[in-house]
Amino acid sequence: YKNFSNSLLNVKTIKEEIIDWLSNKEIKLVINVPAEENDLEYFLRRKTVEFSVPLITNFNLLERFLRAIS
Repeated sequence: YKNFSNSLLNVKTIKEEIIDWLSNKEIKLVINVPAEENDLEYFLRRKTVEFSVPLITNFNLLERFLRAIS
């Protein structure tokens, strides 16, 4: 996403963008395997589930998913 490349957006702006993308069905799958827990990652996972978008949060599951689709 172009806004993330060279600038830091504030968390409120990022959260608004996430809600827009999910509600408009612009995101078909979310892969979020957190190295450490933070508020933004929790928000992303929670909103992903609220908008019924598939979510992968486990590295082993991600590995199997990638093998299955390749």
